[in-house]
Amino acid sequence: MCVFDTSCSVRGCTGLFCGWSQVSLHFVTSTHTHTHTHTHTHTTNTPASEKNNVFFNSREVYPQLRCNASYVRALLPLLKSQGVGGVQNKIQLIDARGKVQFDGSEVRAARGGRIPHSVNVPYKVLINDTAGGYLPLAEMRERLHRRNVSVPSLTTGDTVLYCNGGVASTAVLFALFLLGAPLCTMANYDGSWGEWGNQSDDNGFPVEL
Repeated sequence: MCVFDTSCSVRGCTGLFCGWSQVSLHFVTSTHTHTHTHTHTHTTNTPASEKNNVFFNSREVYPQLRCNASYVRALLPLLKSQGVGGVQNKIQLIDARGKVQFDGSEVRAARGGRIPHSVNVPYKVLINDTAGGYLPLAEMRERLHRRNVSVPSLTTGDTVLYCNGGVASTAVLFALFLLGAPLCTMANYDGSWGEWGNQSDDNGFPVEL
């Protein structure tokens, strides 16, 4: 469900900038390559559920797509209570870093590991290594499904994404948008692991290995 008021600035804070919206987004569909610099409508081989959410202006600011650490902390009890997988209306916390950072074997902050109850979707698994840009929509959906990630809808809970600095995670966020997720169901934690992993408060910023 859309759990925040789009008239507000940022979930949990008052910042006014969403860096993701300033980026020219380039992706590949099953039959065409597109570069986003203005509003784009995608209609090629797109299921009806995805055609309802196809407008995006890369030059427009979307501050409501940002959230801060307080917002993420508030989600942790809900994530814990819902269990893993198969939960209708589930909340999702997605870590877009590589597996070695997710499991803590590679450390790029004061602490290694991940935010509890995260699921790992390295952004590169959604990218076409040969042609560049995104994989075809059906393949992205399948890869997300294999990682127990569903495409949010107006009847599901929030999906929050993070990485090291809130940049790579926007690639996964935009992939979900291409697959039909309404923008109001997603948030990018732009502090990400660079903030969370460098805290010394294990209670306020818990870590999972």
